[in-house]
This record gives sequence, C-alpha cells and structure tokens, in this order.
Amino acid sequence: MKPEDFLPTREVQLHLLEPGMVVGETFRYDQKDGHSLAAEVGLVLTEHHVEILRNARKYPNVTRENGKSRTSPIRTLVFDSNQHEKDIMTYFQEDIRSAEIMSPLVRKVRDGQLALMKSIDERVKVFAAEFASFEDDLQKETIRHKQLRAYLFSDEVRQQVYDNFLVPLNDDPVLSVYFTYFPDSRKRGLDVASLAGAVCVVAGLDPYPAVMGGLLNNIGEDVLDVRCTNGSVAYRKLYPYRDLVLVDRILRPEGEPVDSLTVDVIEAIKHRETRRDGRIVEKEEDGRTVTTAVYVGNGMRTRDYFNPDRRVEVKLDEFKKELQRREFSPARVEEVPTIYNEPIFLARAFLEAVSEGRTRLHVLNACKTIYTGRGLHSREDLTNALMKVAGEKYFKQVSQ
Repeated sequence: MKPEDFLPTREVQLHLLEPGMVVGETFRYDQKDGHSLAAEVGLVLTEHHVEILRNARKYPNVTRENGKSRTSPIRTLVFDSNQHEKDIMTYFQEDIRSAEIMSPLVRKVRDGQLALMKSIDERVKVFAAEFASFEDDLQKETIRHKQLRAYLFSDEVRQQVYDNFLVPLNDDPVLSVYFTYFPDSRKRGLDVASLAGAVCVVAGLDPYPAVMGGLLNNIGEDVLDVRCTNGSVAYRKLYPYRDLVLVDRILRPEGEPVDSLTVDVIEAIKHRETRRDGRIVEKEEDGRTVTTAVYVGNGMRTRDYFNPDRRVEVKLDEFKKELQRREFSPARVEEVPTIYNEPIFLARAFLEAVSEGRTRLHVLNACKTIYTGRGLHSREDLTNALMKVAGEKYFKQVSQ
C-alpha cells in the first residue's frame, strides 16, 4: 500500500455538514434510551446524522475518535465524481472478514499457534495463582519464576514458535496473518504475534523476538487479573506498572542476567506502549502528579533515528520542552534497549483500530492514521512494512 492509495479527505466544520457527505472517521451517539448509534468510516450522512452532529445542545452525548472535542471539525472523504464514489464505496464497504478465509494449510498452522498460545496462557495463570503474597513474592526469585521462564524459553517452545510462526511467516508474511475480532486476551496475543512477526519479516528483521514478545505482550495484565480483583485498591495501584514493572518481576526478578535474545523479548513486552518519540510515566503522590520515568525509542536519545524528517525534529523539540516544564533532567531519560517493541506497538494499534470497524474503508482509514505518524510512534521502515502487509492482505485489487 502506498500513500497515494489513501482516499483524500478534508476537515469540515460541523455547521457546514450536509446530507450525502461520507464521513472519514468514527463517532458514537449515546441515546437516552441506553442504545448507541455507532458510525463507522464510510457512513453516508442522513439529515438525522447531520442534526446530531450539528446540535451539541440537543445531542451532547457524542463521542469522537481519539478524544476529539465534541465540536471539532469532522473528517469527510473526497471523491472525484459520483461514479467514483459509487465504485469506491461498493468495494470498500465490504466486510474485511471475507479476507479471513483460511486454506487447509493455513488452518493447520493456526491450530498449532492456538495450541501454543493456550499452553502459555495456562502456565502463566498457574504461575500467578500460586503466590501467597503477590507483591512481595513477585520481587524475589522463586522456583515458580524459574519454572515459568524455563518453559517459555525452552527448546520445546522455541521449536513450536519456529514451526508455527517463523517458517510460515518467512514463506509468506501475509498468508499467516489472520485476525480474530473482539477476541479474548489469548487470541489477541496470537494476533499481535502474527502481525508483529510479519512486519519484521517484511522489514528484514529477525521475527523471533517480536513473535515471542507478541505472544507474551499481555502477561503483566494477565497475571494482575488472576491475583487482584479488577477495580480493587491493589489492582488500581499496580495497573499502571503492569508492563514496566510487573513484566520484569515475572520474567527477570532481581535483575537476573539472561541471554541477549531474552532481553529483547522482555524489553519489547515492557515497552509495548512506549512511543518512539517519547513516553512519560506518572504517578499520584500526596495529591499531585509526579513524573517517575521518561523513555524514548531505540536510537532516539542521540537522535540516531531512521530517515529523520522535520516532523520528528519538531516533536522531539516539543518533548524536550515538556521535560523542562516538568523539571525532569534529560540525563534521566532512558532509551528503550530494543527495537522489537515497535512492531508490537504497531500490531496492537492496528488491531485495536480494526476491532472498531470491519470494513475495508475503516481499515484504510486506520492505515492512513498510522502512516501519518511514521517515525513518531514507530520507525519509518517498520510502519512501511505494516502498510505493505495490510495492503497485500486487504487491498490487492487497489495496489495492483
């Protein structure tokens, strides 16, 4: 998929909206009877839709995508002609689940992947359930830590990853990428692993750390869910640290040295939500917000980044000013010690977007959003690799 494949859009002030316009973003209206009107990309506005968007006083409960203000301009799609609109809408409003039909060979691989994911999931839950004092025990090296780690990095698991992920991905990085929609944590981990691995193959990176990190990307949250009641004081206290702290305590308690490949996997999981252009970690302390840590992507601290452009320069300068405002010393900024968190970040962002709307048009809009942030959230070559995978999977007819 190339940038020119993206449909052109324009921002329209709400009071200028007209019936017949096609929206290029999602929004939701919560009605008084408890039901919601969920609008996907590609919705052709009716008079009722226009009234809802225009009249904030009568219809206040409108939620815009990505935290947009209720009254912000809305993105609409632009077409060359009525026929162009008809042709495009016919194709792009098809449900992308039609692209998920598996061949018998791929179904066999998928079954093997699911079996591995189930085995990992069960081991993690047993690990979490056996602690007497969760917070204290997690900080110490125990036989349970050693057993879990020995399994996760065993020859058995490595062979299953090789057979069920690495070989199929190297044969065809797109063929093995199949998504489950609105999945449970286990299947979402499988989807993250498949897509992150495909991105690495296309970008020319070793896919193993991304695949293993994808399979385990939710391990901190999964362990927390087993040990603490969602919403409890303990849960709320630990949730912000489910990745940056809990992952270390689960896979690397007491900072036990591990081989370099395992470091890549662990750090990729820890930083699955860390953007390349910076992440600020905060906590509430004595009624005020305190900055506890700051991270930037691999190579970004020295600005040794891939294909820099003015957007990246501007963003880094803004980030530096924000740290100065917070009186946080640049010397304390930590750089993510691996690049493998970025394929996982991309996979999670894409999957979250896909789960919100399953038409080709919605996927195209998600790709445009991700592509616009290339070099900021993830390295540019990795973002381009994701575009290639998504393009070949869902838009072969467009790119040919």
